[in-house]
Amino acid sequence: MAQLLAESDAQLAAWKTKILHAVGANGQILIDVIPELERIIGEQPVVADLSGTAAQNRFNTLLRKFIAIFTQAEHPLVLFLDDLQWADSASLELIKVLLEDKQHLFLLGAYRDNEVSPTHPFILTVEAIKKTAVSVNTITLEPLSTASMNRLVADTLSCNAELAQPLTELIVGKTKGNPFFSTQFLKALYEDGSITFNPEQRYWECDIAQIRTLALTDDVVALMAQQIKKLPETTQTILKLAACIGAQFDLSTVAIVAEQSETATASDCWKALQEGLILPQSEVYKFYMGETENATCNGDSPGRQQVGYRFLHDRVQQAAYSLIPDDQKQATHLKIGQLLLANTSLAEREEKLFDIVNHLNVGKSLITQPAQQQELVELSLAAGRKAKSSTAYQAAIDYFTISIEQLTDDCWQSQYALTLALHEEMAEARYLKGDFDQLDEIAQATLGSAKTRLDKITTYEIQIQACLAQNLLAEAIEIALGVLRQLGIRLPTTPNKAQVMLGLVKTKLILFGKKPRDLVELPTMSDPEKLAAMRILSSALSAAFIGAPKLLPLLVFEQVNLSVKSGNMPLSAFAYAWYGTILCGVLVDMKGGYAFGQLALSVLERFQAKNLRCKTFHTVNSFINPWSQHVKLTLEGIEAAYQSGVETGDVEYSAWAAVLQGCHLYWVGAELSNLEQTLQHYEAAVSQSKQNNASVYINIYRQSALNLLGQSENPGVLEGACYTESQTLPAQITAGDRTGLFFSYVNQLQLRYLFGEIASAVEIIKSIKPYEEAGMALFPNVPLYLYDSLTQLSAVGKANTSERQRLLKQVIKNQKKLKKWATFAPENVLYKWHLVEAERYRVMGQTDAAASEYNLATAGAKEHGYIQDEALANELAAKFYLSQEKSEAATDYMQQAYYGYAKWGAKAKTDQLENRYPDLLQPILQQDPQPLTPLETFATIAAPSFLMPTQTSTRSSSTSINASLDFSAILQAAQALSSTLELDELLHQLTQLILQNSGGDFCALILPNQDDVWCVEAIANLKTVSLFSEPIEQNSELPLKLIQYVKNTQQSVMLDDLVTTLPVIDELLTQQHPKSLLCLPILNQSHLIGLLYLKNQSTSGAFTEDRALILNFLCSQAAISLENARLYQQAQTYSRQLEESQLQTVQNEKMATLGNLVAGVAHEINNPIGFLNGSVKNANGYLQDLLEHIALYKKHHPNPAEEIQENEEDIDLDFLSDDFPKLLSSMQGATDRIKGISVSLRTFSRADTEHKVSANLNEGIDSTLLILKYRLKANENRPAIEVIQEYGQLPEIECFPGQLNQVFMNILANSIDALNDASQERSFAEIKENPNRITVRTQMGGSRVSIEISDNGPGIPESVKQRIFDHLFTTKGVGKGTGLGLAIARKIVEENHGGTLKVISQLGQGTTFSIQLPIKGE
Repeated sequence: MAQLLAESDAQLAAWKTKILHAVGANGQILIDVIPELERIIGEQPVVADLSGTAAQNRFNTLLRKFIAIFTQAEHPLVLFLDDLQWADSASLELIKVLLEDKQHLFLLGAYRDNEVSPTHPFILTVEAIKKTAVSVNTITLEPLSTASMNRLVADTLSCNAELAQPLTELIVGKTKGNPFFSTQFLKALYEDGSITFNPEQRYWECDIAQIRTLALTDDVVALMAQQIKKLPETTQTILKLAACIGAQFDLSTVAIVAEQSETATASDCWKALQEGLILPQSEVYKFYMGETENATCNGDSPGRQQVGYRFLHDRVQQAAYSLIPDDQKQATHLKIGQLLLANTSLAEREEKLFDIVNHLNVGKSLITQPAQQQELVELSLAAGRKAKSSTAYQAAIDYFTISIEQLTDDCWQSQYALTLALHEEMAEARYLKGDFDQLDEIAQATLGSAKTRLDKITTYEIQIQACLAQNLLAEAIEIALGVLRQLGIRLPTTPNKAQVMLGLVKTKLILFGKKPRDLVELPTMSDPEKLAAMRILSSALSAAFIGAPKLLPLLVFEQVNLSVKSGNMPLSAFAYAWYGTILCGVLVDMKGGYAFGQLALSVLERFQAKNLRCKTFHTVNSFINPWSQHVKLTLEGIEAAYQSGVETGDVEYSAWAAVLQGCHLYWVGAELSNLEQTLQHYEAAVSQSKQNNASVYINIYRQSALNLLGQSENPGVLEGACYTESQTLPAQITAGDRTGLFFSYVNQLQLRYLFGEIASAVEIIKSIKPYEEAGMALFPNVPLYLYDSLTQLSAVGKANTSERQRLLKQVIKNQKKLKKWATFAPENVLYKWHLVEAERYRVMGQTDAAASEYNLATAGAKEHGYIQDEALANELAAKFYLSQEKSEAATDYMQQAYYGYAKWGAKAKTDQLENRYPDLLQPILQQDPQPLTPLETFATIAAPSFLMPTQTSTRSSSTSINASLDFSAILQAAQALSSTLELDELLHQLTQLILQNSGGDFCALILPNQDDVWCVEAIANLKTVSLFSEPIEQNSELPLKLIQYVKNTQQSVMLDDLVTTLPVIDELLTQQHPKSLLCLPILNQSHLIGLLYLKNQSTSGAFTEDRALILNFLCSQAAISLENARLYQQAQTYSRQLEESQLQTVQNEKMATLGNLVAGVAHEINNPIGFLNGSVKNANGYLQDLLEHIALYKKHHPNPAEEIQENEEDIDLDFLSDDFPKLLSSMQGATDRIKGISVSLRTFSRADTEHKVSANLNEGIDSTLLILKYRLKANENRPAIEVIQEYGQLPEIECFPGQLNQVFMNILANSIDALNDASQERSFAEIKENPNRITVRTQMGGSRVSIEISDNGPGIPESVKQRIFDHLFTTKGVGKGTGLGLAIARKIVEENHGGTLKVISQLGQGTTFSIQLPIKGE
């Protein structure tokens, strides 16, 4: 870390970023073992505690990632480890972990071979490392020879060799040639005055006779002790205390144990520094001495920097330690430990914990006070936990042992909590180290003394895990069931079907009326016994899945029951996933299973249970999702599970994820050679984590791939380097590995059938029956039923009548299951069902039906990308037509089968077809009687100009299955290129085709841009293709000299091992040193339009001349396609610009016209309405005055003249007085309504500004409906169209209101048109009974508002719906529609407002347009 801290701020920031990216949120784990790291990456969050192997694997993974940061080609890492003879087991395991990656790490280790034996842990570690293909070299450092020693002595004394010879012989006799001992011996002679300087002769000399009389020791430790005794007493004391601390020590610690100030301690160290017995670790020590003697010290500490020292040699440390009398050593260590403990803060104590505890433990026999003994026990427990978390398991066991030894005789009564914790920690440490016998002993002691059931749970869990690690599945299950009985849960050891069904019914009743999605919000489980039961049930799941599959459902049912009744906990996510698995695998309730799978993911997210992410993701994607979606869609989720398991240390389930990833890749038809490499990678990772069962399962698929690749003696038998039926299979049977046997038998069945070993395949079917339940919900069930049926049908021909009926009956039974599965995931199953049906009809002689089913099978397999099944269907169809003597059809199908198997990579199958059907494959297998071979044809089409290495080449033409097949495939590739016009798609396709046909593992396509700047447009490797545009000078992956050379010369360059005289080798190529390299110009009519750069990092001769011809041909086709794509891109750009311009113009004109019209109408209405409104108000006042006057008149003249009374009766004055005010009130209402209409018209027609403004969408919709009201009224063809307005409380949003009003107008008008058209086919009475209706809903959700406009019209056909927003597309008659309305509407919503506009429609059900808009403008 010191090297990093010396870097610049920018460099340190870069290192910090790299380290944080590698360690993620787990940085604190490394800080615990490398405290200095915190200075670089800062304070890190607390990391969740993990138990068992999870913690170990998390630590190992983190350390590998951390070391990988520094082990790069540009800066390899060198580590030097000294005194490895004293390394503990944890350190040795760490060395093995570091060397697993083998990249750019050079580890130097030194040890004393006289202190180790062949069985020493270090020697055993080295032997284990050698077996991993790590290069290990041993350099033996011999003692100095007499001649070398003589030169050393002569150089030291500045005399000639002859004069030095006598002293040399004496030194060799004493030191045996040890260099350190020899130099210290000479130094001792000088200090004793035995060597003096002769000024006349100008060399050092000695009296050899006098020296021989001296009592000189031949023990280096004794010699160094004598030298130390010559130092001042205070210095000797300091060195003795420092020797107790270790080979390295710091000033503050020594000062504490010496009980004096740091300044005084540094002064005492000065003489030892001068004598060279100790060495400073930095320059900080000078603060106290030497150059800064006169500095004034404020306190003891110079700033906050630590002053560190180390002994010159471990022999010096031993010598200093030997000066402590044996009877005082314990007391000295005890005092050191006590002083450190007393003078260390709580924060520092964690860092010095091991030192403190180690000193106290040396002197533990001297501790007599109970309180101090209790303190030592607790400190040792803390040290043991810290060692265990750092995977130092033996050290942890030692600490726990010391703690247990210090407990009192009645510890289970007087120190119960501490005793229980110690025994649990010891048990886990024994399990992690693999000491299973000792684990049993400590576990029995715990279980016998623990007071409560709950106190025993942790120990039971460890026992179950230990049984699983030893593959003792029955014992693991027995322990789990016993504990569950103690917790009140009784489950049968070997349940029958009735018991399983009873358990299912109980769970169904508990779940009755509850939807899976509602279970997410259940309260959190808190009952301690229920929590304990969940832990034990979860621990037993793996053992049950492999060894007792009938018990598995009952374990899952109990977990679900506990969760639903008592609340959720993190393990509930895993339980729901398993329940979904059972629904899919046993009850064939794929919909329910999928719902519980989604519930599992939601609960996982709720509890943020990262340690369960691997388990849950694996279960959902391996057992549930394949029954509801294409198997390819599960690959991403399983890979995420694998990566999560690696990061969190869940090696068990990351291993299962690796198994299922390989399984799914195999059954979806992944290219076999790539698949085999992927499986090899997974198997290596799984083996490192010692997951033996998973390793075997992966090797089953790997061996199957090798068989199909033609890399086994008998491809029909699962026998080879990775897996052998003869040896591995019996071992699995003995171990009761039911799931592994399921995997093995399914693959054996497939291989037997594919290679025509039908009789053996029939026996495999019989063997697999007892293990089918072990494959519950696994996708291999589908190919099992496929190949089971195909095998039975192949056996029908040689069967007697009764046997024939039995076989056909079994096939029909299988077909029912496949048909059922096909209803849920037809993309995975339906075409398989059709293939079996085809074979069944063939056997039954129904040729027409068979032919139809073969077509459906081949088409379905091709549509869904199952290349291997497509090839099989073609092969069986070919055999069928051959039996019908239809050779032409048989030839066509057989050739398609051949190409399919070849694309899959199944060379063993293509070889089989070549041998069995040479006549049908004659066009492929035989050369055409033409003068040119396919490669020669390529040479005539596009002959490249190559610059080759100067030395003699050892290249040879490489062929694939055969040249004709290559020729056909290449022509197909060229056709694919010529049919592609989209530039990005073309670049993607071109780089993939180049890699497939080149033999390279890296490809870069370089093209000039519009400014004629040459840019990298695409980079591809075997896994991914990346499209971008970057000038070649800015790309660090490309050799500029080579590319510029090819660009300027327009000649191809092909190199092996970088051997060439051309000026093309730059620093990048020297560093990367690819084994094979090829750079080609892409020419169109002699005009350079691009460059192609290819390399193969690990294989020499990858680019043969034949392949180069093929690449040149493809480049010629690519040149034309690139030009076409560019022209097409330019045309599309122009068309898009024209379309946008046209839409904008139409929109502007339409809005302007409509706005002007509506605004004009509103203006014309406003004037008279304003007059009327004012007049009515005045009339009201006048009327009131008149009525009051009449009332006053009547009061004073109650008996008017007869003529007045008659007139009063004629005009009905009382009615007028009562009704006239009402009439005026109605007139006021009418004017207000007309005024409202005017406001609405102005609202609709408002002109949009350059910027968005706040507006109320509900008002905009109302104004639009008002304008369209005349179209909603009843007419002679239909009653009025009902409008239902369900408005939510919407805030004002930032928008262009006029544009949105146009959108509402267009959609509502289309709805009215659709309802009018539909009304022509219905009678008036029918419409009245089921009226036409338009519903407008608005609501707010989060930061967006939603508007839905629905009608109950005839709906939109799918073909129309796909094009409904297309520019100029319309379904209306000539003159009725322009095809611009919805195109403009979508542009307004999505481009101008950052929203979405979608249409949802079903024929006969109606149509809904859904608009989503952000509240704040985007």
